[in-house]
Amino acid sequence: MTQMKYYSNSLFNISVLVLLGLTFTSPAQNPKISAKILDARNGKKIPQGIAIIEDSLENHINFAQIESGFLSIEIPRNTTIWLTVNSLGYQGYRHQFHAQEAINNTLQIFLQSDTTYLLEEVYVKAKPIYQNQDTLTYKVQALKLPGDQKIEDLLKRLPGITVDEYSGKIKYKNKRIQTVLLDGENLLDQNYSLATKNIAIDDIDEVQAIEHFTENSIINSLGSSEEVAINLKFKKKFTFSNSSSMDAGIMESSVNALQIKNNTLISTPKIKSIFNGSFNNIGNNNTSIEFSNINSNNPAYSFLPEKLIPFSSSFLNSDLQKTNRNNQLQLDFNSIFKLHNKFKIKVSSARLKDKYSIIQENVSSINLPNQSFSISDNRHEKTLSDYWLNSIYSKYQASTSLIIEWKYQYTDASLLNSTEQVINSAIDFNSNQNFQQRDQLADVIITSKIGQNSALIYTFQSLINTNDYDLNYLYKLSNPVDKFQLINHRNHLTKNTIQLIHVFIPKILIAETKLDVNQLKQTILNFRQSNYFEKSINLSQTLKGKLSNLEYNFSVNHEENRIENNEHVNNSSRFNYSFKTSFPFLGQFIEYRNSKSNKSSYRNYILTDSVFLNSRFIRLDSNLTNIPILHTQSISLGNNIQHNLYYNFSYSHSKLNGDYYQSQEISDLNIIQKNIWLNLANEMTNTKLEVNFFVQPLTINLKSIVEVSAYRFPNIINNSQPRINESSTFHLGMGFSTGFLKGFSIQNIFHSYYNVIENNSSLFENFTYRNQFQLFFRLKKLAYRFDWQSLQYSTNADPLHFLDFSILYRPEKLPWSITLRGNNLLNYTQKTFVTLSDYATSSYSNPLLGRSILLSIAYSL
Repeated sequence: MTQMKYYSNSLFNISVLVLLGLTFTSPAQNPKISAKILDARNGKKIPQGIAIIEDSLENHINFAQIESGFLSIEIPRNTTIWLTVNSLGYQGYRHQFHAQEAINNTLQIFLQSDTTYLLEEVYVKAKPIYQNQDTLTYKVQALKLPGDQKIEDLLKRLPGITVDEYSGKIKYKNKRIQTVLLDGENLLDQNYSLATKNIAIDDIDEVQAIEHFTENSIINSLGSSEEVAINLKFKKKFTFSNSSSMDAGIMESSVNALQIKNNTLISTPKIKSIFNGSFNNIGNNNTSIEFSNINSNNPAYSFLPEKLIPFSSSFLNSDLQKTNRNNQLQLDFNSIFKLHNKFKIKVSSARLKDKYSIIQENVSSINLPNQSFSISDNRHEKTLSDYWLNSIYSKYQASTSLIIEWKYQYTDASLLNSTEQVINSAIDFNSNQNFQQRDQLADVIITSKIGQNSALIYTFQSLINTNDYDLNYLYKLSNPVDKFQLINHRNHLTKNTIQLIHVFIPKILIAETKLDVNQLKQTILNFRQSNYFEKSINLSQTLKGKLSNLEYNFSVNHEENRIENNEHVNNSSRFNYSFKTSFPFLGQFIEYRNSKSNKSSYRNYILTDSVFLNSRFIRLDSNLTNIPILHTQSISLGNNIQHNLYYNFSYSHSKLNGDYYQSQEISDLNIIQKNIWLNLANEMTNTKLEVNFFVQPLTINLKSIVEVSAYRFPNIINNSQPRINESSTFHLGMGFSTGFLKGFSIQNIFHSYYNVIENNSSLFENFTYRNQFQLFFRLKKLAYRFDWQSLQYSTNADPLHFLDFSILYRPEKLPWSITLRGNNLLNYTQKTFVTLSDYATSSYSNPLLGRSILLSIAYSL
């Protein structure tokens, strides 16, 4: 009942905002309906029952129980409401109260005896979206559409939640989700898309978005966390589901297309396990692993520099219309065992083997201050990747005051890549690359409650990262040029952190004092050895809390750095800060952030020798150790997501005062890429408006996004003077979905992007769009799905149109189904797209997978 009262008060409850110097007065308490509930036969009080308040559109607002024949229930001001009263054995009472009708006296409501039937239960139909403190709950059954199969299908439409179409990564209120829980357990860590992409929507009862989330019960009791998580609540305490499918058929006129998939889920109060495995040769990426950036999801790796040699372009191939054929084997196993109320173990293992083959043609128009020319390449590339991760995690809660956590993770990844290329129709180029990465990561976290309102956390982390590059390049000129590289890149990172949390006033004033001592050693062995050593000590103080509906977080830190970079030594001492606050204003919510911090990109620039990246690019880095300073600020305005109309407007601005910028020497044969320090600022702004409108009676969801980004940055081309480049992007996204008829749904999503890069010698423009339309309907045992996609990858390229269909036959009360699926029925076999840079516009052409007809047999439990 407290939650429902919050709804009726939320538009009128303005609090005292002391920190901002603004004063508001709270309005009077909302009016109430007071009534005696009596038996119409004898006038006696009816002891038990329930009352429901709805608005004029019959949306649920509040409810209350009848106690000893008396009812008291709050109602909203200045609106028309419906009052419904029910009690076991009596006919229901329903009456409308108009906006101007005064409710000053105690009413007498007489209920007639139910002579025709007896109610055994009374159901209260909750709103599909409702708030309870820091948790926003979405009712799955009220929001799903007939065509939804996996829980990700629903997540993509929910207001306030955005899901990346290809990677499955989730954001809530523009905050990146780090954790997706299964009934409160973090089973998958950063690979949570294994759950969202594979768990059947009918297994889930609720989706919860939880702010201020932490798995640590001691920290949770202090209320200091800033993380956001998603929790998937199962319908049953004991859930076992298995879905398996096999697709086979014709691909590009050959009977060789095959895909086998299996997903098994076990969820009990003591054990939760997910096993996911697949094999296919039809271009699908069924894994959550991004081999091109396999460390991006682990915070420990953010301290490490980028890889010396980036992966080739084929790894950016995440489009639904694949530009390559591959044989992909993917296996994932994750399990949590609650061995005792105080002890649990989590084990994870992931394996990915993938074969790529890509043929690409490229023509680039180069526009430089003093010259212009074109380059062309025809490249055939074959790549074999192999990734294996194993980890074990344990948590022991010795008492309510002591928690010990330990984790060990081992990663082994390899890549074999070979390229045959023709450069400018004159020079042949061959390369062979062998890359091997091995990581060992160990974490120990000890959390101790040292007082009624205090906790101490100690964290130790050790990461040993080894990257081996073995490359051989051969330029077939009149006098052949053979280049060989054997590079060993090793990083050793140790981190020690002590954090003290003290609650002075619960939820209102929380203080965190944190000491970080970090040490990073890098060595790069090529023809000569490059050495880098960094030691940093960071002491920070944070104050945060919540005054009524105002949240604030202010942090200041002092950082000492000592860097030794190939005999160049730099000592620095800096103060940084961050501040954020959010508060209600006139029924809306405002959030403001402002920060100053160090930017860690300087860790990349330690080479003393050149490195050949590919047939054209040669990298030579600077030995300087300057530390760039980044200023950011942002503001957003929005409203409660549980309303039928949700919106969020945000503006952000960042400015970097000095950084390492590319200085490129460009010719028709190669590009020498250097990185030099410039005391020039670059700036980025982003403005975004997201609107979501949900019409519950018709089950229509309308979603739109308007986004404008601008980026201003300097660089140097062919030893010219520094020039200022201005880049801007306009993004428009619109979509709707509806399922107001049983067994029928329509969805359409449209995104367009307009990109411009301009400087004092060049202007580059490009326009792209993507439109996706889906129609689903079911007739008895048959379900039909049609997908139409229109894509324009470049301004001057013809749009591509893809038509896919599927016909599913599923007998009633049987666990199997048969699906006939057709992909790319229009048989587009060529894709052309354009990439822009500050000096060139490049056109790429790739072959597409052709038409395919597949027959799928699926079995589920």
